[in-house]
Amino acid sequence: MNRLESLKTLLPKVNQTFVTGFLFLWILATFSSCTEQVSPHKEPVTPTPQELDQLTIQRINHLLAIKNYPAAKKELSRIQNPSLKLSMQNKIRMDWDKNDIRDADEDLKKGLGIESLEKMESLKKRDPVFFKNHPEMIPNELTETYLDSLISTGKEFQALKESKSSFRLPKDLEKSVETDAYAHLAKRRLDEGKDHFALLDIKKGLSIDPSNQKLVEMQSILKKKENHLTEEGFKQYGKQHLRRAIRYWSDALLLSPGDKSLRQNISQAQKMLERLKSLQHIDQNPKYPSGK
Repeated sequence: MNRLESLKTLLPKVNQTFVTGFLFLWILATFSSCTEQVSPHKEPVTPTPQELDQLTIQRINHLLAIKNYPAAKKELSRIQNPSLKLSMQNKIRMDWDKNDIRDADEDLKKGLGIESLEKMESLKKRDPVFFKNHPEMIPNELTETYLDSLISTGKEFQALKESKSSFRLPKDLEKSVETDAYAHLAKRRLDEGKDHFALLDIKKGLSIDPSNQKLVEMQSILKKKENHLTEEGFKQYGKQHLRRAIRYWSDALLLSPGDKSLRQNISQAQKMLERLKSLQHIDQNPKYPSGK
């Protein structure tokens, strides 16, 4: 019983000691936090122009890696250093051009000719001097297909010009492209009734490749036409239809400019025509009218 009473008198003292200790620790912690030194607020550091340029270059390189060339080109405006900006501009253009050439070549190998040519045309519009400055990057088969497309769509002169200035072709391929261009141009002239110009194109083509079958055949057609016009001229001359004879012979002369006999025939018919005009003039205006 004595022990129980002693415990009852001891408990309030223990509780009081615990509460007092807790309060002491709380006051100490609060005091420590109040006396702790407060660090001053730091303003963010502004990046230098050089650092900003490097960040932009990193973004551009990422865009080039995923082939987002328009977005990479747009980022160029953020670069402040002129020489660095020019360098990155050239890099974007070259990467873009190389990618288009690879895609065009792959399309051609897959049999997607139209898609391949569309990429070539797009590249030429975006960077007109690429073909001229970097002909070694374009496969010969892709070049030939592109030039053939120009010829087949009536752009023969452009094909002739670009075959010499924009590409580096083997001699045999360059020869083939040029003769094909003149043959196609001559055929188009014949269809349009421009025989004289067709003859000039045929001669240019044959000067490159005298054995080109298409050009030889068209030359033969024009020769037959020349012979027909010459014969018709003689028929009209025999009927005294001098103007018609001159017209036929003149048309024949366009197909054979070096034919001296045709020139002589025309000259003779013109002289006879002038004599007839002169005689008609005398008959209509006699010096001594009849009846006087």
